[in-house]
Amino acid sequence: MVLWLVFLTIVLGGPSAVFTQDLNTCLRCHEQCHGLDLLAASHDDVAMPSNCTTCHRGNDQTTRKELAHHFLIGARYAWYRIAQSEAVVDGKKRIEQLACRRCHIQLKQGNLLAINLDMLMAIRSVEELEQALRVPAFYMPDFSLAEDDLRLLVTQILAGGVDAETMNVAQPVVVHFEDEADLEHLFEKNCGSCHRVLTRHLGGLGQGTIAPNLSGLLTRFYPENFKDQQLWNGEGLTKWIKNPRSIRRLTRMPPLRLNDQQIKQLMESTWSQEFGKEH
Repeated sequence: MVLWLVFLTIVLGGPSAVFTQDLNTCLRCHEQCHGLDLLAASHDDVAMPSNCTTCHRGNDQTTRKELAHHFLIGARYAWYRIAQSEAVVDGKKRIEQLACRRCHIQLKQGNLLAINLDMLMAIRSVEELEQALRVPAFYMPDFSLAEDDLRLLVTQILAGGVDAETMNVAQPVVVHFEDEADLEHLFEKNCGSCHRVLTRHLGGLGQGTIAPNLSGLLTRFYPENFKDQQLWNGEGLTKWIKNPRSIRRLTRMPPLRLNDQQIKQLMESTWSQEFGKEH
């Protein structure tokens, strides 16, 4: 009887303990990750991953491919874990160049006009991130990204999500619907035929795409493309509205027939959280 119990323990208990503690089925099909050496060399006190899923997600406790690869982050994007890697460094530059933070928070910085990008790693697949960049939402600029730019942006979005579990992740409070233009609003009436903008309190305004997206215009996260590569502010925007060609001689934008009070009302109602702040 004792021998039989020992046999059952070996047959049933032994393998079970091994499989629950040491099973990593990824290595049955894939070679040892070469990124481990790069990760170890990237910083003296870097925390080494305990298994493949630390960097690549997926499920390392199954041999079924469709389950093992669920939510997988493939080698194309795996550099997101190495902060000094070329892909992450260049991804940060693309985030800045495209001014993604005019609407989004990324690496804990930016305007919360749309979803916080730092939380996407936990709730979206790589394929969903790629699709969102290829086919942007209604109020998001269409950047017509090349594949290499798309790779860098997705890598950087994933990098921002590494510490997301420890962050107090905020969400935008307005859902942005594609409503009919409200021509009673000064932006819709005077700017919306050419421009679009996301606002904190009214959602999306404007229907036009032939002129720049003006979301976050009066914040430090908007491109520095005012006169002499300066940031936009209330004073500069007032001058621009009254006489755009005094700022940029060849601009296609015409002057708007608005008085000072109307211009102030336009800025307060459209960029209510931004107007009057120093940047």
